Amino acid sequence: MKNKVVLRMMVLLAIFCTASFISRSSWALNVSTVYAEEATTNDGSEHTHVYTYEVTKESTCTQAGEATLSCECGDSYTIAIPAIGHSYKTTTVAATYSEKGYTLHTCTRCGYSYKDNYTDVKTVPSVSLKSDFSATDSAVRINWTKVSVANGYQIQRYDLSTKKWTDIKTINSGSIVTFRDSDLESGTTYKYRIRAFVTENGSNYYGTYSSVIITTTDPSKVELKSEFSSTASAIRINWNKVNGASGYRIYRYDSSTKKWTTVKTISDGSKTTYRDSSLSSGKTYKYKVKAYKTLKGTKYWGETSTYITAVTKPDKVSIKTSYTCTSSAIRINWNKVSGASGYRIYRYDSSTKKWTTVKTISDGSKTTYRDSSLSSGKTYKYKVKAYKTLKGTKYWGETSTYITAVTKPDKVSIKTSYTCTSSAIRINWNKVSGASGYRIYRYDSSTKKWTTVKTISDGSKTTYRDSSLSSGKTYKYKVKAYKTLKGTKYWGKSSSVIEAGTKSDDTLYYITSYSNVYDTSYNYSGAVSGSSYYTGYYDPHYEGYYIINYQSSEKLIKQTNAIKRSNAKVLQTGAIGQYGGKIAGYSACGPTAVAILLNSEKNAGWSKDELILYSESHNLNDQGSLRGGGGMTAPKLLTLISGYSNGKYSAKNIYSSTQNRSAELKSQIDNSHRVLVLTCYRSSVITSGGGRHFVVVCGYEVINSTLYFYYADPYYGNGPRSLRRVSSQVLVSSIANATGEPRTMIILN
Repeated sequence: MKNKVVLRMMVLLAIFCTASFISRSSWALNVSTVYAEEATTNDGSEHTHVYTYEVTKESTCTQAGEATLSCECGDSYTIAIPAIGHSYKTTTVAATYSEKGYTLHTCTRCGYSYKDNYTDVKTVPSVSLKSDFSATDSAVRINWTKVSVANGYQIQRYDLSTKKWTDIKTINSGSIVTFRDSDLESGTTYKYRIRAFVTENGSNYYGTYSSVIITTTDPSKVELKSEFSSTASAIRINWNKVNGASGYRIYRYDSSTKKWTTVKTISDGSKTTYRDSSLSSGKTYKYKVKAYKTLKGTKYWGETSTYITAVTKPDKVSIKTSYTCTSSAIRINWNKVSGASGYRIYRYDSSTKKWTTVKTISDGSKTTYRDSSLSSGKTYKYKVKAYKTLKGTKYWGETSTYITAVTKPDKVSIKTSYTCTSSAIRINWNKVSGASGYRIYRYDSSTKKWTTVKTISDGSKTTYRDSSLSSGKTYKYKVKAYKTLKGTKYWGKSSSVIEAGTKSDDTLYYITSYSNVYDTSYNYSGAVSGSSYYTGYYDPHYEGYYIINYQSSEKLIKQTNAIKRSNAKVLQTGAIGQYGGKIAGYSACGPTAVAILLNSEKNAGWSKDELILYSESHNLNDQGSLRGGGGMTAPKLLTLISGYSNGKYSAKNIYSSTQNRSAELKSQIDNSHRVLVLTCYRSSVITSGGGRHFVVVCGYEVINSTLYFYYADPYYGNGPRSLRRVSSQVLVSSIANATGEPRTMIILN
């Protein structure tokens, strides 16, 4: 029996072991196999079991099955069939842009599966945007490195108005690595960024945006204006402002090298003009301009403008002072102007006070012109300017300085009437049309020759006072006119001869009481106060009257109202006041004293108002010497005399710290010189201290052994001027103490 049990166990073990390696169908076959085993029956007889195996529950991959072993004798038992276990097939699933990747294990028996070894979702690489770009004035092209997996790219541009990034283009091709953004504003900065995308299962998956690239459009083409301005050495060109430009570059064509060269780079985009200097006169130049926009130190250039042609003006014409003339024509000449296309000649029309064109010469080589059909004895002014022609337009150079030319004057018509003093004779003549001046001749009976006594450089003058003559003597005179051009005198014929005589010596008159004065036709002309001094003389033509120097003219006063001071040595002097007229109330003793000096000694006929205005306009300082050191200086008085007379008159300052001023003043008066001095002044009187004031010393007298000087005082009083008297001691001290300005004792040359 023991052996039977062992046998059963072996059989079952075999079955079990076999079941672990066979299929279910094989298992069913095997378990239906019959095998025998010896056994003892209940009655003690031996019986061999023959078992039939039947699977009652099949095993799976994860659960055990069962089988029943049955013998015909009714013996049976159940055995377990082990789970057969999974049989896996392994598949690797790659990650996508939407799902992670993994490894899939699937059982080939039951279909059970599981995943492991997960990998991350795929990402789209970032685009590498290149820093270099290209541009026009309306477009920018950007470039990037190709992303190998990309199906396309999305481009954004920064919108300054909304401060946001805006999609401007989606490119549905991964192989395109450039984009041109058009319809942009010129000279404007733009920012861009880009990202790649991959299309998977109908959806786009995007990478991160690239770094930002900053670009700019080129400035637009410069619109260079055809208008320009020029001088003889410079040209100014102009253009319209270019939007967004950081600056401009100006080019000038070099005709020698036949190349365009840079003459200026302007780093200010608001500038729309440039002046090219140091150029040659009368020459043609070409210019063009282009704008640039600066970004990170790099200039991005716009299109160059069309060029313009410009010219410098011709040089100022150098007109020659020499000319030739007849009684009806004048020929003027000038130096040739380089580059000139021609010249225009102007003549001044004194009636309209305008320059009028008399001739336009279209030949740049011409350097002379003859103006005919002119009036005789007349002054004409001419000036010339050159021009350069460009495209039918004349560009004018600077007008020359003008020259004055004359036709020869007529013969002077001298008058037989004259006036005289004891030392002077005044002759008169009719004005000669166009005369620049006159020359007066006096006959010298000792030499039997005519000698020049005066040349007058004012053609409007028709009178001359010949002074420093001997009293009671007859003289002969004749006059001829001249026309002056640059120092050359063109002479007319001499007048006929007249004879004239001098009167008695100069005399000082003391006016005893308030008296009326009259002109030489006995018409009332004003009044003088009593206790006043006037120079004058007696003329037998005016019986019962003396002739006195009343301001700037000669007047008659009754002899009963004046006493002759025979011991006084005086020079006839009219004292005008610094008040009244155009400059009422203005302290102007300097110019007024000059008028007294010149009118009395030279019969200049100067207006003190005009002298004041001239002094002001020529910066000869303020005129008021009473303003405590603020007045005119001796040098400026000398300048006033010379300048106002255009060099006709001159003077000198004879003051010296070592001189005997009293003796010097007497000596000058004895030599017929009035002396303009600077004194101290207070309360309308010359003193040894005080303000500064100019007077004209014109005479002296010894009274009770004391020397007195007579002087014309521009300041004194507000009515007709008379002479005043001061002691020599006070006057000399006053002159010496007038400090703060150069001490002054001026005489005419």
